[in-house]
Amino acid sequence: FTALGAVTAAHREKPIVLDDDAEDDGDGGLGCHAAVRLAGLKTAAHLNGRLAIVRQWLAEKSKYEVSLHPGGERKAASPANLERLPLVEEVALLRDRLAAPAAPALVVESALLRLDLLPITTEVLMETKVGRTVNEVKKAHASSAVIVELATRLVRRWVAHFRREKDAAAQVATTVPGDQLPTQTEPPSAREILGARRAPPPPELEEEPRPSKSARLVTPVDASEAAEVPPRGLRPVPRSDPPQKRARAAEEGV
Repeated sequence: FTALGAVTAAHREKPIVLDDDAEDDGDGGLGCHAAVRLAGLKTAAHLNGRLAIVRQWLAEKSKYEVSLHPGGERKAASPANLERLPLVEEVALLRDRLAAPAAPALVVESALLRLDLLPITTEVLMETKVGRTVNEVKKAHASSAVIVELATRLVRRWVAHFRREKDAAAQVATTVPGDQLPTQTEPPSAREILGARRAPPPPELEEEPRPSKSARLVTPVDASEAAEVPPRGLRPVPRSDPPQKRARAAEEGV
């Protein structure tokens, strides 16, 4: 066990031992801050299925000290009663610990340290959205140099991993015939996976059309007067009587 297993003075009280007569199968190789599930308990069967975070290895008891999640109650359990969580479940649990309202800095640091040890893939990032949570935690704890450094290192590593996977996929696409490639949707960007949101662009404003030079020189006239105004340079043509009026005047002898 490394120095990461150190606990604060507030956590030095003795944990409650679960199934003290359970068989000892060694330390089980669980790391500090690992997420586990309690199983196979007899005297405390009501705790079977509960999730917990590993705190440290108690060599004198041959048990792990764990804290239940949620709740934080401290227990001591044998390795045989602790099941490792699948990667996606463990990342989701650590994400929830990071996203807890007013999460203490110690909890945030331990979750980030554990995430730094896990082989997180692009698929896990997409499914758990843990990248967005890490970015939000980094902003919320901007005054903590340790948390900012851990969060920054995680995001950079995940971005580099995403780009390697993207480049590898592009290489495959150039070497395999198109009719043999599986149908895939457009891959997400690193920004979408890690939750770094870009401010939307401002709406485009439609510019009113500017009148032409000739239109600005013409003085607007009333519609009723427009017919009376002849084009520039032309004389008005006198109106002649319509044919019906001339025929009627001829009949009357005018």
